[in-house]
Amino acid sequence: GQEEKGRFCTRFFEGSGWRSVNVDDRIPCGPDGHPLFAASSHSLEAWPMVLEKGLAKYLGSYGNIGMCGKRGDATEAALRLLTGGHVQKYHTKDFEWRSVEDDVAGKSGSAFVKKCLAEGSLISFGKSEFLALMQQKIELPAGSARTAPVLQ
Repeated sequence: GQEEKGRFCTRFFEGSGWRSVNVDDRIPCGPDGHPLFAASSHSLEAWPMVLEKGLAKYLGSYGNIGMCGKRGDATEAALRLLTGGHVQKYHTKDFEWRSVEDDVAGKSGSAFVKKCLAEGSLISFGKSEFLALMQQKIELPAGSARTAPVLQ
């Protein structure tokens, strides 16, 4: 195959089909020789760097990958690009998490996660930055001419 020659084909799903993006094995590195972006903790694994290079090429630059992280649906968009599967977003506050009764009935959050894993689903957990900001109290230094509302 082409891999022995340092050429790889990465594929991303968008719209109604897969898009192939060919990349070589030249990975951007810093002066110390370490990759500037994605890397594996295992020195013999190159797939994270190759996949990221393909995504950077597909999106136009490594910088554009970073810009995707600012989207509210960045995780969902990434999972769809990588798997081509259907992606659904659920909020943890919509589930009961400490009720044994709901867990046995299959209505709790942990039961839902177990069901998804049993079906072979990928699961990503995260915390909303917006929610975190809403929960923060904003304080100004004493003697400030302005006051800031407390967001709750």
